[in-house]
Amino acid sequence: MRFSFCVIPTQTVQQVGDLVQRAESWNADMVWIPDEAFMRDPYVLLGAVASRVSKVGLGVGIANPYTRHPMQLTRAICTAADLRGGDMVFGIGAGLKSTRAAINANEGEFVQTTRDCISIMKRLMAGETVSFDGPVFKLDKARLMFKPTQAVPIYVASTHRDAFVMAGEIADGVIVGNVAEPEAMAQVVSWVHEGALRAGRDPKSIQIVAWNIAVVDDEAERAYDIMRNVIAKSVAITHRAVRAAMNIDHDTWQAVHAAVRHGKGEITKALVSNALIDKYAIVGSAKRCAERMRALEQAGATMMGVRTALELNAQYDWESNVRTLSAALKA
Repeated sequence: MRFSFCVIPTQTVQQVGDLVQRAESWNADMVWIPDEAFMRDPYVLLGAVASRVSKVGLGVGIANPYTRHPMQLTRAICTAADLRGGDMVFGIGAGLKSTRAAINANEGEFVQTTRDCISIMKRLMAGETVSFDGPVFKLDKARLMFKPTQAVPIYVASTHRDAFVMAGEIADGVIVGNVAEPEAMAQVVSWVHEGALRAGRDPKSIQIVAWNIAVVDDEAERAYDIMRNVIAKSVAITHRAVRAAMNIDHDTWQAVHAAVRHGKGEITKALVSNALIDKYAIVGSAKRCAERMRALEQAGATMMGVRTALELNAQYDWESNVRTLSAALKA
């Protein structure tokens, strides 16, 4: 199983470059940089980092079609890929509603909008001239004015069943958000494969990234307490089909949703139990974390993608955490 992790770009370009360079030295397979909120620009960062490393893969995890036009996404990732020369991945998802609202971005149905964006990006990378008229973005006989050195693989990031099926039909990979139970991961993989078979594609050609918070802490109870608020947000946005696959009853979800979205109640251990956190995240000793990551691999995941949150970065040495996870997985 390949190992990757996400870097939140609150640090300087030099600091991010130093971190990725160190990650390459301890054999991380890929580092993701998000195109989310209003932190440092990920494409500038990718260009700077790509000039300093040669083995570790690089990815955008994730961008979205609401805050950047598909043409701008395509030219940005293809330009960054010029420097890397391979093993560059572009992840796309819905992004945060708060980010879209802050700049009054256009809204549109997520699955269809993402499908349209992927189709347009692939056509642009292939050198086509593209016209498109949709509710979120438009193109009028638009084409890249350079030939990309490579067609960058596009992965769909989601927690929505329909998006997983769509990804199987058109994308190169899937970033499965917040599914840490092997049985639920297997169900997600089956949805991806359903889409692939429908489109006449080889299901095994589609990469599956298990995108989870993972924290190594021998004092597991402390880690659960630190993560409770973060995981509550993930629970609140989980699609009903995925909730069913994870055996989360409607009453539990409804109570968490009400607390997160409407402030009705506190995020307590009684509301977000350790067992519920285990459905979304990987917590505990290095050995336990490695066992749980390998179980996701057995369920169909091809890469571990360790995501983080600003709240966790304030509590843990994130570089040490992901380095320990990588070593444990590959031991």
